[in-house]
Amino acid sequence: GDVVAINGEAVEAAIREDNAALADFTTTASAPFNIVYPYTEGLEASHVRFAAVQPYTEGTFAAASAPMYGYAATAEGGITMHHLTGIMRFAVKAAEGQNITLKSIVITTEGDISGDFAVDCTTGALTPKANTTNTITYTFAEGEGALSTTASEYFFTIPAGSYGEFEVTFNATSGESMTAKF
Repeated sequence: GDVVAINGEAVEAAIREDNAALADFTTTASAPFNIVYPYTEGLEASHVRFAAVQPYTEGTFAAASAPMYGYAATAEGGITMHHLTGIMRFAVKAAEGQNITLKSIVITTEGDISGDFAVDCTTGALTPKANTTNTITYTFAEGEGALSTTASEYFFTIPAGSYGEFEVTFNATSGESMTAKF
Protein backbone atom coordinates (compact mmCIF):
# COMPACT_ATOMS: atom_id res chain seq x y z
CA GLY A 1 0.00 0.00 0.00
CA ASP A 2 0.89 3.66 0.16
CA VAL A 3 3.66 4.67 2.54
CA VAL A 4 4.28 8.19 3.85
CA ALA A 5 7.23 9.58 5.78
CA ILE A 6 6.27 11.16 9.10
CA ASN A 7 9.27 13.02 10.53
CA GLY A 8 11.38 10.68 8.38
CA GLU A 9 9.74 7.44 9.61
CA ALA A 10 8.11 5.14 7.03
CA VAL A 11 4.44 4.71 7.94
CA GLU A 12 1.98 2.60 5.95
CA ALA A 13 -1.43 4.09 5.25
CA ALA A 14 -4.50 2.25 6.49
CA ILE A 15 -7.13 3.29 3.94
CA ARG A 16 -10.53 3.76 5.51
CA GLU A 17 -13.31 1.43 4.36
CA ASP A 18 -15.97 4.15 4.61
CA ASN A 19 -13.99 6.66 2.49
CA ALA A 20 -11.06 5.58 0.30
CA ALA A 21 -9.86 9.21 0.12
CA LEU A 22 -9.00 9.05 3.85
CA ALA A 23 -6.33 7.05 5.67
CA ASP A 24 -5.17 6.49 9.22
CA PHE A 25 -1.52 6.36 10.29
CA THR A 26 0.15 4.98 13.40
CA THR A 27 3.54 6.43 14.23
CA THR A 28 6.03 6.63 17.08
CA ALA A 29 7.05 10.13 15.92
CA SER A 30 6.42 13.12 18.18
CA ALA A 31 4.58 16.31 17.23
CA PRO A 32 4.94 18.45 15.27
CA PHE A 33 4.43 16.14 12.30
CA ASN A 34 6.12 16.79 8.95
CA ILE A 35 4.65 14.42 6.37
CA VAL A 36 5.74 13.67 2.81
CA TYR A 37 4.39 11.19 0.28
CA PRO A 38 5.69 8.90 -0.98
CA TYR A 39 8.25 7.64 1.50
CA THR A 40 11.55 7.11 -0.32
CA GLU A 41 14.14 4.98 1.42
CA GLY A 42 17.43 6.79 1.90
CA LEU A 43 15.99 10.31 1.79
CA GLU A 44 16.27 12.64 4.75
CA ALA A 45 13.14 13.64 6.67
CA SER A 46 10.98 16.16 4.77
CA HIS A 47 12.61 15.37 1.42
CA VAL A 48 10.96 14.14 -1.79
CA ARG A 49 12.27 12.81 -5.08
CA PHE A 50 10.93 13.94 -8.44
CA ALA A 51 11.75 11.19 -10.93
CA ALA A 52 14.07 12.11 -13.79
CA VAL A 53 12.55 9.23 -15.80
CA GLN A 54 8.78 8.78 -15.88
CA PRO A 55 7.35 5.74 -17.70
CA TYR A 56 4.30 6.03 -19.94
CA THR A 57 1.10 5.25 -18.06
CA GLU A 58 -2.05 5.21 -20.16
CA GLY A 59 -4.48 8.01 -19.32
CA THR A 60 -2.57 9.38 -16.32
CA PHE A 61 0.91 9.91 -14.88
CA ALA A 62 3.24 7.28 -13.42
CA ALA A 63 2.51 5.91 -9.95
CA ALA A 64 4.22 7.73 -7.04
CA SER A 65 5.37 10.57 -9.33
CA ALA A 66 3.23 13.23 -7.65
CA PRO A 67 4.77 13.92 -4.21
CA MET A 68 2.66 15.55 -1.52
CA TYR A 69 3.30 17.20 1.83
CA GLY A 70 1.43 17.90 5.06
CA TYR A 71 1.97 19.34 8.50
CA ALA A 72 0.25 19.03 11.87
CA ALA A 73 1.25 20.69 15.13
CA THR A 74 -0.57 17.96 17.10
CA ALA A 75 -2.07 14.52 16.54
CA GLU A 76 -5.60 15.94 16.93
CA GLY A 77 -7.77 17.10 14.04
CA GLY A 78 -6.22 15.27 11.13
CA ILE A 79 -3.79 16.27 8.44
CA THR A 80 -4.50 17.62 4.97
CA MET A 81 -2.02 16.61 2.29
CA HIS A 82 -1.12 19.12 -0.44
CA HIS A 83 0.25 18.48 -3.92
CA LEU A 84 3.79 19.52 -4.82
CA THR A 85 3.40 18.94 -8.55
CA GLY A 86 1.80 20.35 -11.60
CA ILE A 87 0.64 18.14 -14.45
CA MET A 88 1.74 18.73 -18.03
CA ARG A 89 -0.33 17.11 -20.78
CA PHE A 90 0.76 16.77 -24.36
CA ALA A 91 -1.60 15.63 -27.10
CA VAL A 92 0.32 14.36 -30.13
CA LYS A 93 -0.81 12.80 -33.39
CA ALA A 94 0.71 11.67 -36.68
CA ALA A 95 -0.16 13.23 -40.01
CA GLU A 96 -2.22 11.14 -42.42
CA GLY A 97 -0.04 8.37 -43.88
CA GLN A 98 2.76 8.70 -41.31
CA ASN A 99 3.94 5.71 -39.28
CA ILE A 100 5.57 7.15 -36.14
CA THR A 101 6.34 5.46 -32.83
CA LEU A 102 7.70 7.54 -29.98
CA LYS A 103 10.74 6.29 -28.08
CA SER A 104 10.84 9.14 -25.55
CA ILE A 105 9.77 12.68 -24.79
CA VAL A 106 12.33 14.90 -23.07
CA ILE A 107 11.37 18.07 -21.19
CA THR A 108 14.13 20.59 -20.47
CA THR A 109 13.60 23.78 -18.46
CA GLU A 110 15.65 26.65 -17.10
CA GLY A 111 15.24 25.32 -13.52
CA ASP A 112 15.61 22.04 -11.65
CA ILE A 113 12.60 19.73 -12.15
CA SER A 114 13.94 16.33 -11.10
CA GLY A 115 16.04 14.94 -8.28
CA ASP A 116 15.87 15.30 -4.50
CA PHE A 117 14.24 18.36 -2.93
CA ALA A 118 13.79 19.49 0.68
CA VAL A 119 10.19 20.40 1.53
CA ASP A 120 9.08 22.99 4.03
CA CYS A 121 6.07 21.03 5.25
CA THR A 122 4.34 24.16 6.58
CA THR A 123 4.43 26.05 3.25
CA GLY A 124 5.27 23.52 0.53
CA ALA A 125 8.38 25.49 -0.50
CA LEU A 126 10.86 23.29 -2.36
CA THR A 127 14.66 23.59 -2.23
CA PRO A 128 16.77 21.56 -4.70
CA LYS A 129 19.23 19.30 -2.85
CA ALA A 130 20.86 16.28 -4.51
CA ASN A 131 21.08 14.95 -8.04
CA THR A 132 18.81 17.69 -9.37
CA THR A 133 18.55 18.28 -13.10
CA ASN A 134 16.56 20.44 -15.45
CA THR A 135 15.22 17.49 -17.46
CA ILE A 136 12.60 14.78 -17.27
CA THR A 137 12.54 11.91 -19.75
CA TYR A 138 9.23 10.21 -20.47
CA THR A 139 9.82 6.66 -21.72
CA PHE A 140 7.83 4.09 -23.66
CA ALA A 141 8.07 0.32 -23.33
CA GLU A 142 8.10 -2.02 -26.32
CA GLY A 143 4.74 -1.76 -28.14
CA GLU A 144 3.88 1.68 -26.69
CA GLY A 145 4.14 5.15 -28.22
CA ALA A 146 2.61 4.45 -31.65
CA LEU A 147 0.95 7.59 -33.00
CA SER A 148 -2.15 7.72 -35.16
CA THR A 149 -4.23 10.50 -36.72
CA THR A 150 -6.15 10.68 -33.43
CA ALA A 151 -4.26 12.55 -30.70
CA SER A 152 -2.59 10.44 -28.00
CA GLU A 153 -2.25 12.09 -24.60
CA TYR A 154 0.84 11.93 -22.40
CA PHE A 155 0.98 13.18 -18.78
CA PHE A 156 4.06 14.32 -16.87
CA THR A 157 4.41 15.58 -13.32
CA ILE A 158 6.79 18.42 -12.53
CA PRO A 159 7.41 20.29 -9.28
CA ALA A 160 4.97 23.19 -9.00
CA GLY A 161 6.77 26.43 -9.83
CA SER A 162 7.99 28.77 -12.56
CA TYR A 163 10.75 27.57 -14.85
CA GLY A 164 11.04 30.05 -17.69
CA GLU A 165 11.28 28.49 -21.15
CA PHE A 166 10.38 24.84 -21.71
CA GLU A 167 11.89 22.76 -24.49
CA VAL A 168 10.10 19.52 -25.35
CA THR A 169 11.72 17.01 -27.70
CA PHE A 170 9.70 14.13 -29.14
CA ASN A 171 12.07 11.29 -30.15
CA ALA A 172 10.84 8.62 -32.57
CA THR A 173 12.15 5.06 -32.77
CA SER A 174 13.23 5.90 -36.35
CA GLY A 175 15.81 8.36 -35.00
CA GLU A 176 13.82 11.44 -36.04
CA SER A 177 12.93 14.11 -33.49
CA MET A 178 10.84 17.24 -33.19
CA THR A 179 11.44 20.02 -30.66
CA ALA A 180 8.96 22.61 -29.44
CA LYS A 181 9.79 25.59 -27.21
CA PHE A 182 7.36 27.61 -25.17
